[in-house]
Amino acid sequence: MAKYLYQIFSSAKMSDYIDIINKVIEIVKKMIIAITNNIVSLLPYVLRPLYILIIIIGVIRYAVSGLSPKNKRYLYGGILLAIFTELILPVLLKVLSL
Repeated sequence: MAKYLYQIFSSAKMSDYIDIINKVIEIVKKMIIAITNNIVSLLPYVLRPLYILIIIIGVIRYAVSGLSPKNKRYLYGGILLAIFTELILPVLLKVLSL
């Protein structure tokens, strides 16, 4: 068995194996870039309902129990998420051209 494997690997050039490995790495890199582009392009559609829900929860909690620190966190968090989603993310997508 060892002689058989030695004959197979000694007959082929090492550069052939390196070329195959490089091609596989390039294909994996292209797949990762494509998957990342799809995820990033879906972010606004996922984040928009999320920040709306967080702001609604903050407003309801504020109406029920007043302005406690936890209610402020809901409101501020929803507002920051809205600013990121509507102002910063589109600029990032355009700059990165995704």
